[in-house]
Amino acid sequence: MRRLLLTHLAFLVLALTATLVSSSSAAADRSGPLPLPRWLKGAETQTLDQVFGGATPIHTYSISYPQKIAVIFEFKRVVICRTCSGPTRASVPRGRLIRLSYDRQTHRLGGAMQFCESKGAVPSRALCLLR
Repeated sequence: MRRLLLTHLAFLVLALTATLVSSSSAAADRSGPLPLPRWLKGAETQTLDQVFGGATPIHTYSISYPQKIAVIFEFKRVVICRTCSGPTRASVPRGRLIRLSYDRQTHRLGGAMQFCESKGAVPSRALCLLR
């Protein structure tokens, strides 16, 4: 009985040691998500005012990348891009979920805006939020 108890105790100590070693090495190897910079909130507000006429999003999602930060604005209603153009008013980009990105170095909008959940819900919300 005593030998069985010592065997179980030794196994428990070995298992705890392995768990601690693996979790500490995983924490040292993992860089983790980059924090969101302080300038981002001001850039978002400026974009909302200039591009979407001051529309207020119901949710704002941020996805951090090494060179950029993707921001997804979710609105209660469909909003129209005021700085975009199209051959007719009906063809101007619009959507309820809009994904854009900011460059981490210049703090400017970079790349194209993606309008999600516009006509026919294409692309879908899930695709727009995908990392």
